Parts: sequence; structure tokens; C-alpha cells
Amino acid sequence: MPFYAGRVLDFGDVIPRLVLSMLAQIHAHFEENYSDLDYVPVAYADHLSRLLETATQCVSGFPRAARIMKDVENYSDRIFSALSETPMTLLQGDVHPGNIIQHRETAVLVDWGNARIGPRVIDLANITATTDDAWAYYVSESERFGARIGPDRMLREHVWASGVVNMMYLPAGTQAGGEKVAASMAAKILRFVEQL
Repeated sequence: MPFYAGRVLDFGDVIPRLVLSMLAQIHAHFEENYSDLDYVPVAYADHLSRLLETATQCVSGFPRAARIMKDVENYSDRIFSALSETPMTLLQGDVHPGNIIQHRETAVLVDWGNARIGPRVIDLANITATTDDAWAYYVSESERFGARIGPDRMLREHVWASGVVNMMYLPAGTQAGGEKVAASMAAKILRFVEQL
């Protein structure tokens, strides 16, 4: 990977509009138009099943978190149903501030090793909340680039993606923070899934 000068962002930093605009453009361009990307893995139901299984297994030694993840499993039909109804597109797959380098007026999104085909909101769950300026800007840029999915549907999908992204990071969070972090993250996942 080439060297990019600049500062790696931290959680809490403002996400550069350049990154949000670039994601909106990529997502709109490849929305349901990714057949030429047959070398990129697709986040279908089997991928989601493995993610849920891994998240559940990683908290098995923590009774409180394990009980919460059992409740998540009881709602899993909602998770899979939302995935089946969501348009797919090209994703970076691991968008978070640590993968954004800012230098003066430019910004670069690095670490495309997790690129995949999946719901666009996976790329947004770590860098936006639906009430912030970054989300509003992304939605307006998506419309400008011709996204077929509307803002109301994006809101629902952001809830879904927030649950899924927390599932993705639950093993690392559990390893780093133990039972307290495991229970907190599992509770977040359950909250998001219950909203579906």
C-alpha cells in the first residue's frame, strides 16, 4: 500500500466530507450493479450466520453477555429479513476513523482488505449517527449521485447495520474489555435488533 502523509483520525473526529462523498458515489454507482466484481466476496445470509455464530461463541464464558446474545438469536429472523430486503453495493467493509487519513484539505480511506458486496450502511455505522451532519451530508450526496434507495429506507438500514457492526467487533471488544464490554456491546446489538 502506498504511503499517505497525514493524521489518522480518532473516534470523535469530524469525518471529512470528501470521504462521505466518495462513499456515496461508490455506493450509488455499484448499487445492484456489481456483476463485474465477481472477485469480491458477497455478504449474503451465510456470512451473516457466521458473524452471529462467532459473536455468540465469543461471549460464551460471560453469563450476562451470553444471555443477551441468546435474545439476539431469538430475533435473528429480523436480521436476516432486513438483509434480504436491502440493495447490495460495493463496500470498503471496515470504515472507521482509524482507516481515514487526513492531510490538509484531502482525506484518504485506506485498508480495503475487507471490501465486499453488501448493504451500503455497513460502511456508515461506525462513522455516522442518523442525527448528525455526516449522515445528512452522506444522504444528500447519495441523492446527488443517483442512489435508488431513499433516505427513509436508509434510516432503517442504519439501525440494522449498527447491530451488525457491533456483532463484527464483539469478539475484539470482548477480548480487550472482558465481561463488562461484552455485556455492553451485546446489549447494543439487542437494542438495534429490537428496533427492526
